[in-house]
Amino acid sequence: MPIGRIFGDLSVFDLLGNFVPGILLMGSVIVLLPPDRVTQIGSSPLATVFLLGVVAFALGHLIQSYAARAVGKRETFRNSILINQSLGQSEVLDFERFPTAHPWLYAVYSFLHPEEPEEWDLDDYLNNNSSEEDADVSIGEGVLDSETILRKITRVPARWYRAVIEASAMVRIKRDRPLSDVTLAGKTWAICRKKYDLNRKYDQYGDLLHLISSDIESSAESSRALRFQAIRNFHRGMWIACYFSLLLMFTAVIARGFSKEITSLAEFVGLTVWKPVVVELWTPLWILCLGYALLLYFFWELKEDFEEEFIEYLLTDFLAIHETADEEDREEPAWKRRDAPNWYQ
Repeated sequence: MPIGRIFGDLSVFDLLGNFVPGILLMGSVIVLLPPDRVTQIGSSPLATVFLLGVVAFALGHLIQSYAARAVGKRETFRNSILINQSLGQSEVLDFERFPTAHPWLYAVYSFLHPEEPEEWDLDDYLNNNSSEEDADVSIGEGVLDSETILRKITRVPARWYRAVIEASAMVRIKRDRPLSDVTLAGKTWAICRKKYDLNRKYDQYGDLLHLISSDIESSAESSRALRFQAIRNFHRGMWIACYFSLLLMFTAVIARGFSKEITSLAEFVGLTVWKPVVVELWTPLWILCLGYALLLYFFWELKEDFEEEFIEYLLTDFLAIHETADEEDREEPAWKRRDAPNWYQ
C-alpha cells in the first residue's frame, strides 16, 4: 500500500521528465558492464529492481538539472511581453545586432546554416492597425511558404551542431524570438498589469511566468500548457540522456580501437580490463553511436518546438480563464478592446 501511494503521487512530469531519461542513461551504463554483472542484475530480486528504479529516478533529476543549465534562460516569454511593453522599440529586440550572447559559437552556426526562411516582421505587424492598408493587401501577401524537405535537410548539420555544443558547453547559441502572435502576449500583459498591479517598466519576467503558471494551475483542473510543459521537459531530458549515452558509446568505440594500449595501461596501474556486454549484443558499436546522435538531434528539435508551444498554450489558457471571469462582470473584457489605453502599455 505505501509503495502504491508513492507511485500514485508521481505526476506526468516525474514520469516523463525524470524517470524515462534516467532509465535510458542507466541502461547505457549497464550495457558497458561485464556480461556476468549484467546477468546478476537481470536475475536480481524485486527489491533490487525497485532500488534500480529509485536510482534511475534520482539520475533523471540530475539529468533535468543539467538540461535546465544547458537550455539556459529561454527568452520566448520575455521577448513576447517586452514587445508589447516597448511597442517593439526595445534594443533587446534587435536580433540583427544582438543575435546571440556567444559570437564565436554563433559564427560557426551561421557558417553552417543556410539562409533562414523569412520571418514575420513583428514591428510592422504590431503597428499595422489601419483598416485601409489592410484592404489593399492581397490575400497571399504576408503568408509564409512552408519549407521544402531539401531546405530542411541542408540545415541539419548546423542544427546538430547547436544540439551538441549547447549540451556540451551549457550555453544557448541563438536567442529566442517572440511569439509570432503579438496580440496574444499583448492581451496577457494587459491583464497581468491590472491583476498584479505592475508598472510599465516591470522586468521580472521569470516571476511573472511563475505567477501565470500558478494562476492557471489553481484555476483549471486540467491545463494544456502544463501538459505541454511536461512533454517539453521530457524532450530536453531525453536530449541530455542521449548526449551522455553517446559519449559513453563513443568512449567504448575508442577503447576498442586502442585495446592494446588500454590493456597495457590498465595492467600497469593494477586494473582489470573487461569486455562490455554491448559488444556481444551489438556490433559494430559505431551504429549505436549513430543512433544516439540521431536521437540527440531529434529530441533537441522537439525540445525547441515544444518550448514555443508551451508558451502559446500558457498564454491561451491564462486568457481563457480570465475571459470567463470577466464575462461574468461585463459584456466585453477590457483587454479585447484595442483602443483601451493600456492594451499595449
